[in-house]
Amino acid sequence: MELTSPPATPVRFVPPDPATAAQRRALFPIGASLTLAELEEHASGIAILRRLREEEPVSWFEELAAWLVTPRPLVQLVLSSHDRFTVEAEHNLVSLVLGDHMLSRDGEAHRLQRAPYNPPLRLSPVRENYTGLIEELAGSLLAGLEQAGSAELRSAYANPLAVSVAGRALGLRIEDIARVAEIYDGFAAKMVTYDDPDVRATTAPARAELDALIRENIARIRRQPDTSIVSGVVHAPDPSLRRDEDEIVANVRVLMFGAIETVTSTILSTTWALVTHPDQLAEAMADPVLFAAAVNEALRWVPPVGFSERWAAHDTELAGVAIRRGEMILPSITSANRDPEVYPDPDRYDLRRPNAIHHDAFSRGAHHCIGTNVANLESRIAVQRLFERFPGLALDTAHRSSPRGFGFRSPPRLQVICR
Repeated sequence: MELTSPPATPVRFVPPDPATAAQRRALFPIGASLTLAELEEHASGIAILRRLREEEPVSWFEELAAWLVTPRPLVQLVLSSHDRFTVEAEHNLVSLVLGDHMLSRDGEAHRLQRAPYNPPLRLSPVRENYTGLIEELAGSLLAGLEQAGSAELRSAYANPLAVSVAGRALGLRIEDIARVAEIYDGFAAKMVTYDDPDVRATTAPARAELDALIRENIARIRRQPDTSIVSGVVHAPDPSLRRDEDEIVANVRVLMFGAIETVTSTILSTTWALVTHPDQLAEAMADPVLFAAAVNEALRWVPPVGFSERWAAHDTELAGVAIRRGEMILPSITSANRDPEVYPDPDRYDLRRPNAIHHDAFSRGAHHCIGTNVANLESRIAVQRLFERFPGLALDTAHRSSPRGFGFRSPPRLQVICR
């Protein structure tokens, strides 16, 4: 009998015994034999996910000791069913790396932590408060690229823009933008590393360095309120929306992560998609309104987050497959976004696709990305202004540029010629 609420304490993963493992290898030969390296490669990863959707929609991925879920309806079910599939697990890498925050809690605890950050991140205040800021920062960075004539867009444009916008929105004065970007790149790498026996200790020094920066800015905001999101929480007129400092630090830590990694990846993937599809780029240049559609289709085509971790809150069943309490489930957003039952000809990049906006790149359910509106606005402005400044932008063919990654997917580097 299934429970109606998540477990009171984090679930613990217990590996299957040898007999069960052997049985799963026999029942799920595709998942049992595939490797993480294969999934990380863009072309091979897409092909494997397609085959899994068709033949093993819920499959035992032996290398990661997890259930890999690929059809869109099942992916959405896992992401939305918090009573069956929880984030409250001992081996949640997001929690181990970034600490206890809104993304590591379900139910009422999650709602309470998220509540103070919802109002300023709604569509209207986001457009009003951040359009000018994004335009200003993007323009400054693009002026530097024009002087250089060529650039690696991750380090010279997408990443510093994302860090700067996130810092300004949250109220953090960041002097060393490159260092903050480096810290979060390190966090992202550890969130897909399942062979580190003490990932919390490994990432502790960088987390402490970041926390010192956040606390320093909170102290300043307590003395001098401003218009930032953190100031709104610290000085909330409604006492129920105020939070203690440790919780604010933890949630700023995770909000920064999403604001940096997701936005950086979206800018790079959209740029790569348009440069490699000149017909689509020509349409967007002729009708700039289509740049928003170009971002949505890129989020569908190459989602920045390839999967979301969940754990079985109790013994359950998914599409006829028995799953034990504590076992990890990986609903593949990359696969859901290419489900042909929803997106005809899913491997084609088409900025006029009518339902691209319904992609799952920002997850589903209660844990739907709180920064969706900022990410969409920032990515659209960044990409549009990039091509308006450099209509002849071209890839430097001496450098590999295609996306890769399973947990986080985007071009690792995007070397371009600015013209």
